[in-house]
Amino acid sequence: PPRPAAICLIAGRRQGDKLFDGALLTLNYFLRTFNFQVRDQLSLRGMDAADDLQENHPAKDALVAAGAAAWESLTSPETGKL
Repeated sequence: PPRPAAICLIAGRRQGDKLFDGALLTLNYFLRTFNFQVRDQLSLRGMDAADDLQENHPAKDALVAAGAAAWESLTSPETGKL
């Protein structure tokens, strides 16, 4: 069965309805080679400078929460992973 992948896509640009479409399509094809399927995706916009993520507390909190949720789902007894 496909293995789950949790990803975070970050862009410096703040707008664009299809901003992540090309990157996501390429990533999906790449991950398919290794039997991964994107299950959880977090997309952050407007992160251009080195400290942008550190200074944007909601974005930083969302990234930490997404990482914790991914770890929890991968290590849960139902999945039997890790």
